[in-house]
Amino acid sequence: DGRDASVTIHQDVNLYSVLLGAGESASHRLGKNRCAYLHVARGNVKLNGIEMNVGDGARIADETEIQLDGTDLGEVLLFDLPVIDTGSR
Repeated sequence: DGRDASVTIHQDVNLYSVLLGAGESASHRLGKNRCAYLHVARGNVKLNGIEMNVGDGARIADETEIQLDGTDLGEVLLFDLPVIDTGSR
C-alpha cells in the first residue's frame, strides 16, 4: 500500500524479505483468515523446524505463527495473503 516507502501492488498481500545468518531467527504472526507462501531465494533456512533450501517454496495454512531459523546465509520472501474460500471443489 506504499507505507514506509514500500511498493504498491493493489492486492491484499503483505510481502516481506528476510535475510538470516546462521543462528539468527525471525517470526511472523498470521492474522485471522490469513495464510502465507514462503519462497527461499538464497541459501538455507528452517521453516517451523523443517529444512528449506534455495528454490524451495511452501504454502502455509492453519498456522498462527511462522518461525524462521537461519542455518547459513539465507534470504526468504514471505507473502502474507488472505485465505480464499474455494467452496466444496
